[in-house]
Amino acid sequence: MSRHKYKRLKHQITSVPSRWYFCLSFAITILLGWVGVAAAQDSNTNNFTNLSTIWLLVSSFLVFFMNAGFAMLEAGLCRRRNATNVLAKNLIVFCISALAFWLIGFGLMFGDGITYSCVPGENTSLSLVGQKGLFFNLPFPQFGNLGFPESGFNCLNQDWSNHSFASLFLFQLVFAGTAATIVSGAVAERVKFWAFLLFSFFLVGFIYPVTGHWVWGHYGWLAKALKFHDFAGSTVVHSVGGMAALVGAWLLKPRQGRFGYNLRTDRYEGLETEKFSADNLGLATLGCLILWLGWFGFNGGSAKDLDYVANTITTTMMAAAAGGISSVFFSPIILGKPSLASIINGILGGLVGITASAAFVDIRSAFIIGSISGIFVLLGEYFIQVWKIDDPVGSIPVHLFCGFWETIVIYIKF
Repeated sequence: MSRHKYKRLKHQITSVPSRWYFCLSFAITILLGWVGVAAAQDSNTNNFTNLSTIWLLVSSFLVFFMNAGFAMLEAGLCRRRNATNVLAKNLIVFCISALAFWLIGFGLMFGDGITYSCVPGENTSLSLVGQKGLFFNLPFPQFGNLGFPESGFNCLNQDWSNHSFASLFLFQLVFAGTAATIVSGAVAERVKFWAFLLFSFFLVGFIYPVTGHWVWGHYGWLAKALKFHDFAGSTVVHSVGGMAALVGAWLLKPRQGRFGYNLRTDRYEGLETEKFSADNLGLATLGCLILWLGWFGFNGGSAKDLDYVANTITTTMMAAAAGGISSVFFSPIILGKPSLASIINGILGGLVGITASAAFVDIRSAFIIGSISGIFVLLGEYFIQVWKIDDPVGSIPVHLFCGFWETIVIYIKF
C-alpha cells in the first residue's frame, strides 16, 4: 500500500468516528437538558411526571427487547432442525399478545368495576376482574389527565398518578407478552403452530389479566384480603407462565425418543433414541445476557417512585449473579456436573426470584434470594427429568419453581 493511500485510509478511520462521537455526545447533551427541563417545569405535585413517563417508556423498550433474548435462548437450546419454527413462534406470539391484551386483557386487568368507586374511603369491596375498559381507545393529543380516558380507568389513574396512560398500557403490554413467551420454550419442537397461537391469545386475553387483577388491581382480592404483594411479577408473570408451561409440556408429552418415549405407542420404551443436546450454546448465552439486560427494565420500570429505581436495579443485578454462582457450586450435588445451560438458567432463576421483592430488600437479602433461586432451578431440572416432563429450555424450573419460591418469601415477609 502506498503512503498516500495509507494516509487517506487513516484519515477515514479516525475522522468518521470522531464526527459520530461528536453528534452522539451533542444529542445526549440535548436529551439530558430536555429531560431536566421537563422534570423541573412544575416544582409542586407533578414535578417528576414527564421523567417518570420517559423512564417507563425506556423500561418498556428493554422488556420488549427481552423477546429477542427468549428467541436466542430457545433457538440455541433446541435442535437445529426446529430452529425456524421456534423463531417463528417467538416472533408471532408478541403480535398475538398485543392484540389480545388491547382487546380484552388490559380492561380485565386494570379496568374499573361497575359497582365500586375508586375514591379512597368510599368502597371496601373486593373484585375478581375489571369490568370496564374493553376495546378502549387512546385519547389524542394526550393533554390533561395524562391521556387517561374519561371513564374506565380511574383506579389505574389513581394508582399511577405520575404516568401517562399510553406509557402504562405499553409497559403492561410487554409484560403480558413475556408471560406468553415463557410457555413457548417448554412446548418447543412439538406444539402445532396454530394451536400455540390460539393458546397464547387465550392466555394473554383471559388467564394472565385475571390473575394480574387479583394482585395488581385496585380492589384485587388477593392484594386487599390477604395483603399479598408482588412487586414486578414473580407470581403474576412468571408463576402463571411457568404453570401454563408445565400444563402444556405435560399434555403434549415428550418429543419422539425423549426419555425413550414412543409417540406411536404412547409408551416409554427403553433409552433415548436421539440426541437432544443444545444446538448453539453461544446463541443461548447471548439470549441470557439480553434477558439479563431486559430485566433491569422489567423490575426498574415497575417502581412507581423514581427514588426506588436505583435500588431495584442493583438488587436485580446481585440476585442474578448469585443465582449463576449458586448453580455452579450445587450442580455437582444435584445434577452430577455443572453445565453452561444450568448456569444460564441459574442466572435467569435469580432474576425471577428477585422480581417480587426487588424494591423491598437490601443487597444482602438479594444475594440470599438469588442463591436459593439457583438451587431451586437445579432441583426443578432434576424433578422434571424424574417425572419425564420434556422441557427443552428449562422454562418450568426457572419460572415456575423460582416464581413459587419467591411467592412464599414475599408473602411471609409481608
